Amino acid sequence: MFTAIGVEYRAFREHLDAPQRREEHGGLYEVGLLAGTDGPWQVALAETGPGSIAAALRLERAVRVFDPEVAIFLGVAGGRKDVKRGDVVVADKIYDYESGKSTQDGFEPRLRTHQPADRLLQWARSVANEGRWQRRIRPASPEPPPACHVKPIVTGAKVIAHDQSETALQIGRFAGDAVAVDMEGHGFLEAASMNPRVDALVIRGISDLLTGKDKRRDDHWQPLASRHAAAFTVEFLNIIGERAT
Repeated sequence: MFTAIGVEYRAFREHLDAPQRREEHGGLYEVGLLAGTDGPWQVALAETGPGSIAAALRLERAVRVFDPEVAIFLGVAGGRKDVKRGDVVVADKIYDYESGKSTQDGFEPRLRTHQPADRLLQWARSVANEGRWQRRIRPASPEPPPACHVKPIVTGAKVIAHDQSETALQIGRFAGDAVAVDMEGHGFLEAASMNPRVDALVIRGISDLLTGKDKRRDDHWQPLASRHAAAFTVEFLNIIGERAT
């Protein structure tokens, strides 16, 4: 389990039983148990820091150390369209909006795309459709409860602060079906694609929108969105563990 920042890390750590710090090959993890209907998962939780490169490197290292069955990147994202603050998005594909060619006439995007493991995506859709995951939100689910969307997202290094910015308009032209923006997902799935023994998924809580972004709202919504994404992840792992028995 990977997060980029502390607020995301703490939101998932709340669900672990007896986590213990372990340093392995230069990487620091907290390893604990996640209760499930048919027995616990052993989970290694790591904070990567922001950015696709950091996410990819930490996944590569963790695969060598733990040989995991499943790898999930969990955290917050900015909503681009068709989502509200607090909603959860499971990425069914992730575009890298910054890849392209700089020409005399301007920037020509050449979007690279990665997809999660298909079996995990099918289970994520099932969890979203069953609509029980909201019961796991700590301390309690808000009213009305958040929704879960299984939709594309885009990854890039820029913080997009307005829906009419150059980058936002570029995304609209070349990745118009993306509902959210993050900074790590594409690199994470790219690293996973090079490690076929691990199935990977990206789960995001919407903490802000492309308009109206400010520190006060971030301080309020980042913890809530992180807890919502963590709750979906816990229910998801419980369900796939149950089906595997």
